[in-house]
Amino acid sequence: MVIVENTLRATEAAEQSQTGKFILAPYSTEALMLLVVLIWGTNYAIVKASFKQFSPLAFNAVRFILSSFLLYFIARSRGIDLRITRQEVLPIAGLSFLYITLYQIFFIEGIARTTTANSAMILAATPALVTVANHFAGGERMNTPMAIGAALAFLGLYGVIAGGAGKFSLTGSNVWGDVLTLGSVLCWSAYTVLARPHIKRFSPLKLTVLSNIFGTLPMLLWSLPAMQAQDWLAIDFNGWLGACYSGVFSIAVSYIIWNFSLAKIGANKTAIYSNFVPVVAVLTGVLFLNEHMSQMQILGAICVIAGIVLARWRMY
Repeated sequence: MVIVENTLRATEAAEQSQTGKFILAPYSTEALMLLVVLIWGTNYAIVKASFKQFSPLAFNAVRFILSSFLLYFIARSRGIDLRITRQEVLPIAGLSFLYITLYQIFFIEGIARTTTANSAMILAATPALVTVANHFAGGERMNTPMAIGAALAFLGLYGVIAGGAGKFSLTGSNVWGDVLTLGSVLCWSAYTVLARPHIKRFSPLKLTVLSNIFGTLPMLLWSLPAMQAQDWLAIDFNGWLGACYSGVFSIAVSYIIWNFSLAKIGANKTAIYSNFVPVVAVLTGVLFLNEHMSQMQILGAICVIAGIVLARWRMY
């Protein structure tokens, strides 16, 4: 609860900086998005360890129940009115179903059926899909530095993934997992583009609370068989700690910041940060899981960072 409150204070400070009250504009938003990159990058190893005790769908259900209750309590304690009009119910429910229910189901079921290398490469397409979708939807226009930066970052991601032990392949037994993972990318990309008009009407916290509640309910129905089959007594302290970390940080904290960033710097600029996540995941493996980084992966990480800097440098 304290962590989420501090996140909200940080987003409020960044919002004030955007209005010119502080000299940090617009870099407060940058710092918050780098925090999301750090959380999502390290979350991979934590989730992977938790799957030794949880089934994927049961783990997903636990972390979203936790995040929904936490966000609701924080919103109520801050006096935020969570009521919405009848005209707003369908758009919010639709967005929630898109990026909470469908995204999470596709992602969990997809990663269970394909290789880590395939999943990471497919998920790396998110910024490019967001940029293209935004361009054709009449939103933010794609300029040359943005396109070059995104391409360089994508090339770097290939180096990070292909330079590891896994091989990228779209054939054979992995194909259904690849299709499901691509479905999760399409859901997240569509949400990132479609959500901004609604984010302008709601605060990041209100939208995050509502979307978590609306999206968690149908996801729980889908996960019910897995939850019934889960051996809950076999989960130790570390397993529950992993679920709490993932629920508080990778969902509650990160989704607030993501929605805030969509409202402040737009979909294209926000999405480009997801290119950093695989790099952090690799570094986490090197530092904490005794994994090794090849020269190709190091060069790939440099390309990712350079691509994001290039794309971001000309956006203000």
